[in-house]
Amino acid sequence: MDTRSLNLIALAIGLFVFASLVLPILDLSPYLTASLAFALLSAIGLDTVLADGQVTRAYAIG
Repeated sequence: MDTRSLNLIALAIGLFVFASLVLPILDLSPYLTASLAFALLSAIGLDTVLADGQVTRAYAIG
């Protein structure tokens, strides 16, 4: 797996952990954060398996 893909996954997980702490304060459902995390991490996983990481390499910053 490419280091950019791993960095993107780590960034996504960090942002969703932060969002899961902030969203209850804003009185929003925690299921929103969970469903967005599942969708994004599934998309990254499918890109890694099916497209050999081409999408995450194309849109990765740096």
